[in-house]
Amino acid sequence: MINVRTAQATALGQLRPENTVPAVEVAGLTKVFGSKVAVDNISLEVAPGQFVVLLGPSGSGKTTLLRCIAGIERPSAGRLGIAGVEMDGPGTHLPPEKRDLAMVFQDYALWPHMTAEQNVAFALRRRRHGADERRSRSLLALAQVGLAGLAGRYPGQLSGGEQQRVALARALVAEPSLLLFDEPLSNLDADRREQLRVDIGAMVRRLGAAAVYITHDQAEAFALADVVGVLDQGRLVQLATPETVYRDPVSEFVARFTGLAGELEGVAGSFDGTHLTVDVSGHEIHGRPMLGEPPERGTPVRVLIRPTAAHFGGSDSPQLHGREALPGLSLSNGSARRPKPPSATLDAVALDSAFRGWGYDHVIELAGGRRLSGIPHSQRLRFESRAQIVLSADGCLVFPTSQPARPAGL
Repeated sequence: MINVRTAQATALGQLRPENTVPAVEVAGLTKVFGSKVAVDNISLEVAPGQFVVLLGPSGSGKTTLLRCIAGIERPSAGRLGIAGVEMDGPGTHLPPEKRDLAMVFQDYALWPHMTAEQNVAFALRRRRHGADERRSRSLLALAQVGLAGLAGRYPGQLSGGEQQRVALARALVAEPSLLLFDEPLSNLDADRREQLRVDIGAMVRRLGAAAVYITHDQAEAFALADVVGVLDQGRLVQLATPETVYRDPVSEFVARFTGLAGELEGVAGSFDGTHLTVDVSGHEIHGRPMLGEPPERGTPVRVLIRPTAAHFGGSDSPQLHGREALPGLSLSNGSARRPKPPSATLDAVALDSAFRGWGYDHVIELAGGRRLSGIPHSQRLRFESRAQIVLSADGCLVFPTSQPARPAGL
């Protein structure tokens, strides 16, 4: 278990000036339902204006944590503060309407008997704005989400994407200091999901509010977040920038949940101070040891391979075919100025290909039946055609094999 506060300090850097009151402060928060611990002793801070994404599979505790922040659930233990005011603690629990926040739900949660304008205006009622101001601000909020011409329609007359935009306008109209998002894009198709994801990121940052957003989609998390918190079985196992979570995961679970092409079993060899040599069935590959000290020579290890680490030998660079590293990874960390990491070339057989517009993703099989997926190429490789796969050491993450692998999400 990592020290979350230490990890957060590293992740935030200078994003929260010293002595600034956190927008959200969670200390030792626990929530128990009967015999099940849904949230297990979580501590974290969200700085003013910061966008934090909580990422995890179903059952990891992210929704329960969000509902505790909102005041919908009362924690079993721990403390929770918003803008320096204690919301939950021993003998204290403020209801949602007493917290300066707004929430966007997965299922929209719109009043079916109210028009889009009326749904948005409803968020201003408890703030005692007059009718004229409620109307003008509601219409402006709808215009900001691209629904200026649909203010008079009822939810049943709107598409799923339009309903979610109404819900977003309702959350933004009162200009709260904290916005909560409960997987708001999961019910939308791919095009609408991407459009609304961009809108959410831009509007939240324009408003300057802090945001806590939950999702099980790592690509969505990396695209939106200033800081990503990864949850596993009710615990916050890593809290860091998207680049750090992707490049330096603290566990096999985090590595798997944030995207792999595949994995290989091997035996640790020599270590040059940065990269470890691993013997995989007589083939020598290279990787970066995780979890601190490198494994001792001769001990069993597991190599988890990022999709960005693999490409076909002799092909053009995958970056030319739309498979650049995840946002901010390839250039923002200065990798263009670092020495080229060692690589290994392995024989493979193509098993499957999928057209992606920019080119093709392939599933390939290595000796011994081990498979890697998501390998890019500009052309479709024929079924069972032979190829060579080049693995870059920086994207091969080496973990000691101390226990059986547990797939992410199980």
